[in-house]
Amino acid sequence: MRYGMVIDTQKCVGCAGCIFACKTENNTEPDKNWCDKIITTTGQYPNVKFEYTSTMCNHCSDAPCIANCPKGALYKDENDLTLFDSEKCIGCKSCMSHCPYNVIHFNEEATGKAWDNNQPLLPQGLFSAAAMRETTGETYSPFGNPETESVYPLRRPKRTIEKCTFCAHRVKAGVNPACVDACPSGARVVGDLDDANSEVSQLIKKYNAKPLNPDLNIGEKVFYIRDYIPITMVEEDESKDAIVFDSSLCIGCKKCEAECRNSNQLAENVAYLKMTTEVIDGEEHHFRNSCQHCEHAKCLENCPSGAISRRPGGQVVIDEEKCIGCGTCAMACPYDIPQYNDKTATMNKCHGCSHLTEAGLRPACVEGCPQKALSFGSRADMQDRIEKKASENKLFAYGLEEVNSNVGELGLITIASQSEAGKHLLIEDPSSTTSTLRDFAKVGAGVGVAGSIAVAAGHRVHLAKKAKENESEHSDAE
Repeated sequence: MRYGMVIDTQKCVGCAGCIFACKTENNTEPDKNWCDKIITTTGQYPNVKFEYTSTMCNHCSDAPCIANCPKGALYKDENDLTLFDSEKCIGCKSCMSHCPYNVIHFNEEATGKAWDNNQPLLPQGLFSAAAMRETTGETYSPFGNPETESVYPLRRPKRTIEKCTFCAHRVKAGVNPACVDACPSGARVVGDLDDANSEVSQLIKKYNAKPLNPDLNIGEKVFYIRDYIPITMVEEDESKDAIVFDSSLCIGCKKCEAECRNSNQLAENVAYLKMTTEVIDGEEHHFRNSCQHCEHAKCLENCPSGAISRRPGGQVVIDEEKCIGCGTCAMACPYDIPQYNDKTATMNKCHGCSHLTEAGLRPACVEGCPQKALSFGSRADMQDRIEKKASENKLFAYGLEEVNSNVGELGLITIASQSEAGKHLLIEDPSSTTSTLRDFAKVGAGVGVAGSIAVAAGHRVHLAKKAKENESEHSDAE
């Protein structure tokens, strides 16, 4: 068994209840938090944003602290949790220097020493910390939790390390860690990572969960999903929007393109939506080429400037004021959608008309389609209708279910004939789509610094060339 945790940062409200529960449960000193947090603040008053990320020991499978402890004071238990033996610890701090997450603490003095103080707590007071302890009959602290002694001493000796144990004493008793039970919003879920049917495994798969620093590749067992949204109430079963494109109803009139352009006041060199036509078995088939608004949006995950975000309805949008035009999103997108606007030196793509949908309106392309080949609404509400249409007409629905673990479900669901499967963007493995940009990047990645410089230069050339091609196609169409 590999015991692990998923932290849903969208449910987290930043209350620090987990931190206080941990301190109470594990008898930690005031200046030592086994469960802690990272708060990142951006902007200036009054336009200030902050992100709250809860942190703790990751109980890594390939734990550097264990590998570098000269006395074997750190070890794994039967649940693959990383624990410590105070009697073996020599205080060399090797584990601390090798922990990439900086979550191991050092005790200069024995824990609970403050409760030995005979001085009054207040000037001219009559009661001291030691007197309070003696009155309660406790040898360590009036508030000490003796249940932890099944794993480590109640009072840790001086010049030894300590850290989060995932409340191993509770786990052994079949109880959740204290931080999990104390979380008021249910942002923490624990369970067996080796059980594909456990809730933690299902959440990791659904949201493509990652540890805090996935590049370390040391088998961390604390995973994070979704984004922290301060001062926002998010329902557990929040509704996600979807645009449904029924290619069997499309006549290729391209009115959706025109409506998109007009509604979003797009420049001539920018196109959020393109319709293409392909002859298959002697018949014309029409394909919609626009952002798929993936559940696991690679553009969002890889944007270095934080210009890409997800709206409440699930739409993935680009903030052009933050965009630096690096094109990383285009390189990361498995559908090769984001386009470089050489006029503004920014990346552009469809945002699902989130400005309309959040006002209770439909996207411009949906509103303008004369054949009703486009529809919009909650994907949950439309699911039965989509599945029924696909079943009755021997069609398939692309993006309604998870395409694969790389992109997940899509915000653009396509109903198409079986002959269209594998064509255009309707492919099982989007990462296999041909992209000169991505191929070029892979070459650069293999040749080090020189390759990186070449990729950066070629990258901008490639994007600018694509932008010119888009502008030329638009001019020809007119």
